[in-house]
Formats: sequence, structure tokens, C-alpha cells
Amino acid sequence: MGMKRLSLVLSLLVAPISFAQDDSASRYESTVLCEVRGVSIVGVKEGEHVSYSGMNELPEKGDQMRFTYEVNASDSSRSARVSLKSRTEDGDKSLLYALIIGIGEGENVVRQSDSSITLEEGDREIVGSVANTVAARSSVSELWLTRYYKADWQGIYSTSRLPGNYVYVATLRCQQSEDRLSAFVERAIEVFATD
Repeated sequence: MGMKRLSLVLSLLVAPISFAQDDSASRYESTVLCEVRGVSIVGVKEGEHVSYSGMNELPEKGDQMRFTYEVNASDSSRSARVSLKSRTEDGDKSLLYALIIGIGEGENVVRQSDSSITLEEGDREIVGSVANTVAARSSVSELWLTRYYKADWQGIYSTSRLPGNYVYVATLRCQQSEDRLSAFVERAIEVFATD
């Protein structure tokens, strides 16, 4: 009786470890740091065009943005998430967040070719091409990244604010030692594509 109880306890302790290992194999996550190379802020005030030199809480030239992306797959669902955050004195500030969850086969997926995919849900969109593009959109923000040399990417982040009546645009340079952005797109195609 004591040996059966010990076996049961050991199997309950070991089982979650093996399941956790299976779950981690179905997840791809990475982060790329991007340097803000330039900023433009344009608004309208009393019907006239206005240019601003900076805005509180938005990154300035020379600041860093952190682009994090993740693809998860399980038997019951799959998801893709991207986020863009800036580093501030008070911690990280979220600039863009897009999460797309697919439960049924083909749900939220527009597949354009074997090397590109578009995922949509509500006002959120994630677009990727293995060759040269990663993009994300939420209700008021957009991020477009394109490869310009091997593992180096460039991009534009934009956001509009109402009632502030302005548009903020930042140009980005995202240099990597290895091309993790293409790997993200490959994983999203693998998880979401319906063949």
C-alpha cells in the first residue's frame, strides 16, 4: 500500500514536468531592440498645421523600443502576439499590443503565399513575410518593419491621438546578430496556415 501511494505521488509530480516540456516546445518568443532614429509629430490647431518637437511619454531620437513577438500552439488553440514598448524612467511604456487567437482551423487567417501570412481579429492585425516584412496594427498604432540587410531591419512606428489631434511617427533601426524576425514569421505560418 505504501509503495503504491509513493508511485502515485511520484507520477503526479513528474507528469506536470513532462507536460510543461511539451508546451514549451510549441512556443516561440523573442525580442528585438530598435533604436529610434528620428521623430516627426504633426498636429492641427485651430485649423492650422502644427509641428511639434516632442511629446511627453513618447520616445525621442536615440531612445530604445523593445519589439517582442510570440507564437503559441496547443491542441485547442493558437495565438500570435506582438508588443512594442519604450523604456522610460518609470519602467516600460506600452506603445502597441496586438494579440490574435485562433481556435478553429483557418480562423483569423488570410494566407497570401507559402512565405507570408496575415492574421486579423477585430481592430488588430499581424502581417509577416519571411523575405522582408513584419507589421502589426492595433486601433491607434501601427508598426512596419522591413529588412534592409541580412538580419538588420528598419521600420516606422506611428500612432494618432484624439482629442490631442496629432500624429506621431518614429523611424527605427533594429539590428540583430541573427534574423529572429524571419523565424517569427516562419513559426506563425507553421502554426496558423491551413494546408
